[in-house]
Amino acid sequence: LPATGGRARYRAGPPQDPRLPGPDAERFTTALRLLGTEVADPVDAPRVVTDAADDYLLALARHEAVHALITGDKAVLGAPTPDLLIQTPRQFVEHLTETR
Repeated sequence: LPATGGRARYRAGPPQDPRLPGPDAERFTTALRLLGTEVADPVDAPRVVTDAADDYLLALARHEAVHALITGDKAVLGAPTPDLLIQTPRQFVEHLTETR
C-alpha cells in the first residue's frame, strides 16, 4: 500500500490475492476507500519493467509521488527505480518496524 503525505493512495479494485479471503478482502478494500484517495491509472505509461502490463504501476507511483510501492510482483520488484522504494509486503513491514 503506497502512502504519501500521510494519506494512502490505491488503485481501484479489490486485492487480487488468493491468500486474502473474500470477507477480509472486502474489509481491506473498504478501509482503503475510507482512508485513501482513489486515483486514475495513467495513460501511455513508459516501458520500464519486463512485463508491459505492470508499467502503469510505476507510472502511477511516480505521478502520485508516493514514497513506496508495495508488491509481490517479481517484475516490478526488479524494476530500476532509484527514486522509488519498491518492496514486498514483508520487507515493508520490516522497514516500518525498523524506523519506529
